[in-house]
Amino acid sequence: PTAEDLENLLRDIENSVYNDVLARRHRHHWSAELRGKVAEEGMRGFLAYLFKNLPPHLAAMAVDQWGALEGHPFYPTWKAKPGLSPEDVSAFSPEFGARVRVHLTSLRKEWVYVERMPHVGSYTEWFSKNFPDLWRDWVESLKERGKSPADWLPMPVHSWHLENFVRREFASEISSDVFDPDGPELLTIPSISFRTMLPEEKEPMPFIKIPVAIWMTSEHRALHAQSIHMGPRLSTLISDILTNEQILQEGLEIFSEELGAIFRHIETGDEHPGRFLSVLYRSANALARHDGLIPVTVAALLTASPIDGRPLICELIARTGNETDLTVSAFFRAYAATVIRPTLSMYLLYGIALEAHQQNSTILFDENGSPRKLLIRDFGDGYRFAPLFEERG
Repeated sequence: PTAEDLENLLRDIENSVYNDVLARRHRHHWSAELRGKVAEEGMRGFLAYLFKNLPPHLAAMAVDQWGALEGHPFYPTWKAKPGLSPEDVSAFSPEFGARVRVHLTSLRKEWVYVERMPHVGSYTEWFSKNFPDLWRDWVESLKERGKSPADWLPMPVHSWHLENFVRREFASEISSDVFDPDGPELLTIPSISFRTMLPEEKEPMPFIKIPVAIWMTSEHRALHAQSIHMGPRLSTLISDILTNEQILQEGLEIFSEELGAIFRHIETGDEHPGRFLSVLYRSANALARHDGLIPVTVAALLTASPIDGRPLICELIARTGNETDLTVSAFFRAYAATVIRPTLSMYLLYGIALEAHQQNSTILFDENGSPRKLLIRDFGDGYRFAPLFEERG
């Protein structure tokens, strides 16, 4: 590494530590508030309180945001967000319980590449069905500005990204009426990944994964063409595998990436600038449980409970009735099997490597606190062992 590289690393570490202090200071007050609410309900645990008082998908997101305090604890710059003020860090980061507005901008449809799963119709058909109110507002907004909705496609953009990057970097497209940055807004809950958002609605709507030109975990949080192309394709492939492999189906579920879109130059076909003007829609149906299973993001399991300060995993173990060495050991073996069996099977049978780190992985626990299934997300990188992958067709 060069002297400049080391200087940047030290700067990011300093920024990460500073932001971590902000988050833990906020967590102190947030924990006190939650303890009061849980006590009023007469509940014994944080998870029990959330899943009693919120729809399953919103309870799962509350747990996800709670786990964001720890996030990637072994990454030296895990909380670094250089370029964001302390006020912006708290306003946009999940560990602060943030709510973020996503702007629904517009791109001329001939300037957009769209990738979708086979069951998805056109972009506009899918969007109008999954976001009906937002679609209506978007159509009316275009008409009010004298534009025909048939000529455009909706493109969600993070509010910070729009004002601090997109308006400047896509000024040419704005002036030439290829891109319209105006439109309605949607209030969302940022997940632990910062830029994957879930609409804050009583009924589950798809996750919206969007780029944010912020330097986090050593790279700009762009959304590259590969993710747009591979997300829906691998979602289709893995869904087909799960349909045909009963053993895998019993232990693995996925957040399907149903639809992706990216800005692509109409003449050159260049999608590289589109890494900062793109979207991937991810189904949230796996969080809308009707089987009694409780989805918990793995990163949250070792995060301190607001009730007693112990890791949340202890609340799940305690549901068995005791916390003896034998019980804890049995829980760990069941947990390890829940994570390892489906990920290893998918790789050994099909050559598909799931990026099952603690941010991408959710465990489905039963009412007794036992781990039952792995729920995995994020297929954009498309890691695979080519010889085996091709052999299996």
